[in-house]
Amino acid sequence: MIVILSLFAGTRSSWVGPDYLMYQYLFATAVREPQNFFLENQNLELSVYLIPNIIHFFFYSVDDCVKASFLAFAFISVAIKINVLKQSEYFFLGLMVYLSNLYLIQEMVTIRAGVASALFLWSLKDLISRNNKLFFIKIGVAFLFHNSSILFVIIWFIFRYEIKIKLFLYGLIISIIIAFSKLNILRILFLDRIFPKVKIYLDILENEGGEKINVFNFRIIFALFITAVFLFSLKKLKENIFFMTLFKIHVFSLILFFLLSPTAMVFSMRSFELISVIQLFLYPLILWAFNPKFRFVGFIILCVFCIFQFYYLIELSEIFNPYESLLLK
Repeated sequence: MIVILSLFAGTRSSWVGPDYLMYQYLFATAVREPQNFFLENQNLELSVYLIPNIIHFFFYSVDDCVKASFLAFAFISVAIKINVLKQSEYFFLGLMVYLSNLYLIQEMVTIRAGVASALFLWSLKDLISRNNKLFFIKIGVAFLFHNSSILFVIIWFIFRYEIKIKLFLYGLIISIIIAFSKLNILRILFLDRIFPKVKIYLDILENEGGEKINVFNFRIIFALFITAVFLFSLKKLKENIFFMTLFKIHVFSLILFFLLSPTAMVFSMRSFELISVIQLFLYPLILWAFNPKFRFVGFIILCVFCIFQFYYLIELSEIFNPYESLLLK
């Protein structure tokens, strides 16, 4: 499964989805002109330079290095996610959630974020068991792939101080109000002055983002719906540490999305997608929200969600063109 999924994402042709040409240029420049690469991309993560140049030890051709780099990013991300996911009680359901959305977005578009989110998924057991050393080693590696991994450090601080779930819910309500009010949270808290590089980074993402994103898109509506379902059954679920950890992270991802949506819409969506890798574990637990006789209802809800989001990405979103593999050319 890892080999098939890695080959499918890692050998796609340049016109299948967005961002390919950008990465193609970066990988080629990293091998051909390393000095210019660092001058032009001072804020870019180190993995974009390291992986093509490690591959360059084995392949002389720059074109081969570029193709192998795409395959390497796909393999690292897929291998980590599948190996972590196989520890789940509901592997098949988690795989459905993965293939219907995150695989298509992360492994075929935002490939750096795909690896970073995979490392975060891998670090969850360390977060829960408070194995801080291993957690920060994995997150440290994630920083080599995506600067937004700072969000994982924020999550660590949240769980270090054991913030209660009701505070997360208050935060969610406030963040939705901010989203409706279109308040610029960066300016209100003077974050654009304190951290000017953050503002520059957000501005770059906004300029690259194209059209504005609908705040209440299907994924966000379903995320709110599943939040409500879990809240309804919270009394019987709250004793499970694994569930509560996932649920708090899920609510935090929504808070972050709504909080930043008036200021940095593209970044807010990408942050949500980065953290939402925990959905691979969390969403199948919707079965727990129902009595054993009615767990098929949770299964139906999850299946409908996966089918719809897969159909939306492939047919309605206009993100992808018909698939072609470089292996078949």
